[in-house]
Amino acid sequence: MTPDGKRRIGSFLSSLYGTIPAGLRRGFGLRILLYHSVTDNPVHDPYGMNVSVHSFANQIQMLSKDSSIDVVSLDVLRMEETLRGPVNGRQKIAITFDDGYRNVLYEAVPILGEYRLPFTLFLTTDFIGADSSLYLTGRELKDLCHIEGAGIGS
Repeated sequence: MTPDGKRRIGSFLSSLYGTIPAGLRRGFGLRILLYHSVTDNPVHDPYGMNVSVHSFANQIQMLSKDSSIDVVSLDVLRMEETLRGPVNGRQKIAITFDDGYRNVLYEAVPILGEYRLPFTLFLTTDFIGADSSLYLTGRELKDLCHIEGAGIGS
């Protein structure tokens, strides 16, 4: 990774804590990273919410290497423990995706799998089975259910 890339990722991670009072920056509560689309060729991105594959991979790599962070699941059975606060003094972060874009399965999930990080995909139910190449199909959702660390919500 280039020095400029490291600086940009560091700035991104620093911005996660920028609006949190200093006494609450580490070890309390849960922070959620929300993504929508992860692709180098966004077909439909009117609000500028797409993240390039390279940028996403760099962010995930930084999270996985930061010993002060635990990336956690939003599994309902573990949520009470997660929200209780620090068990090991590390900041808890959850990774989520909104809307059910197909590129999440093919671009983001392999990167998350490489680092064995959990994530949750929140679907817009109207998009399931929609006649669109942008969103996951029913078959792809079933495949996603079998991926370790994957969670699905609506």
